[in-house]
Amino acid sequence: MSVSPNTQEIASPEFEQTRRDFLNSIFALLKSLSVHDIHNVALQRPFQNFEKALNELRHYAKEDGKVEMRYQDHLFILMGHKITNHFSVVEAMKVVGDAVEIAMIESLTFHKDLKREVIGEFFAKWALHNSVHQRPKELQAKIAGIDLVLMDPSKANLRLKTKQLLLSPQYALQHYFLLRKHTENYFEGITSQKLNSQKNLRRELMEMVEIARVAPYQLISLSLIREDPAKETSESAAVSQAIATCMLCIVLAKELNFSVREQVNLGLVGLLYNVGLLGNEAAAVLKNEKLTPVEYKRVLDAQTSGVYKLIRLQGSSRPVLERLLAIFEQSRGSDVKSVSLTLESRLVRLVSQYVALISDRPFRDAYTPSEAVKILGNKAVGPQARDNSGDLDPIIYYVFVRLMGVYPVGSLCLLSNGKKAIVFRPSGDKLGEPMIKVLPATEAERAELLDLAHHPDFKIVKTLDPKREGISIPGFFFD
Repeated sequence: MSVSPNTQEIASPEFEQTRRDFLNSIFALLKSLSVHDIHNVALQRPFQNFEKALNELRHYAKEDGKVEMRYQDHLFILMGHKITNHFSVVEAMKVVGDAVEIAMIESLTFHKDLKREVIGEFFAKWALHNSVHQRPKELQAKIAGIDLVLMDPSKANLRLKTKQLLLSPQYALQHYFLLRKHTENYFEGITSQKLNSQKNLRRELMEMVEIARVAPYQLISLSLIREDPAKETSESAAVSQAIATCMLCIVLAKELNFSVREQVNLGLVGLLYNVGLLGNEAAAVLKNEKLTPVEYKRVLDAQTSGVYKLIRLQGSSRPVLERLLAIFEQSRGSDVKSVSLTLESRLVRLVSQYVALISDRPFRDAYTPSEAVKILGNKAVGPQARDNSGDLDPIIYYVFVRLMGVYPVGSLCLLSNGKKAIVFRPSGDKLGEPMIKVLPATEAERAELLDLAHHPDFKIVKTLDPKREGISIPGFFFD
């Protein structure tokens, strides 16, 4: 067997593609074995794909020809290199990741000269184990030629306890207010020409990423929180909207199966997106309903200069600054082509526009979430999209609507029976039929949670403006 290839060969696109093929082949085997018997003809193609990918990986292995796959911090590490996020492995990373956690697998090593019967026996036991157990339990499968390393049971039990804690709305609220406190301190430092450490911000963002892993709609609920209008200032409004952008960026990144590190980075991008608008000059311009071309350029320049200031003071990590720069790169002139406008930057652009629409402005009231989704849809896929090429990514828009719902989370609705309700989740037991909280008749009663899939007589007639109805939406998610 030849020695392992050099770094350039390992980093080649062919090696990247082979690792993705290997993960997809595991996904296909587990999926097929959850439905069919191991001898079913439907397993022939998945077995062939797995064997092909496994043999191709051996060309990159050391002399022993072993192929090792590890699962750490929700990332797959194959042959010592993580499998990066890619559209072709989004579903595989999610399904195989869940399968690994249920079976409590820390690493898998495949030896040379494995026969199909041995491979089939292992995957059949793994698929059966996952179909029987809904909670993490050690996979008992000692098979010659396949080394299986399981997680420490104490760590798994700790993870299970942590999951129960992460599902708590009160836990989410607690860390929301901690994040708000640290964001306020950071923004105050920027306005006073002092750059504070981002350590506390990143710690709380990591908590939010953990919450999103088990309860993503907790973060969407947090994104609805705004300051009391009687107490709100321009600074507190900026903090609320920054955190709302941050929350939705994390959830959408999680939906697209970004790594934990990328979710934290995108959350920080969401927080700092409008950092350049904290000055009094830009804030004064934004009070106008319609900006002149000169005023609009002043806003873009303020946003860009805020990012450049962070660079000069080394106030953030390179991945965060690269994404921020990609968003504002075009503000330097129409002749500058934004070649670095990445998927992550397009994501932040859509989310930030959604948050801006559902937030109050000096010249208008906030749009309802349903109205905001329609406005963004027109910009992403409607007639205006042709006039504003590249303004909003239509694919990310579709993912966003799938996540939020046609009647987005937090929408106040009028039901066919005359009662009012808040959309709690975009889908219950039936796709497209949301779960709602029916508003109580008196303050002494609690809102009733209903799944419209089980109440066909109830229909959403239209959406309402919560401000006009005198209803505070966030309180119904954390009661």
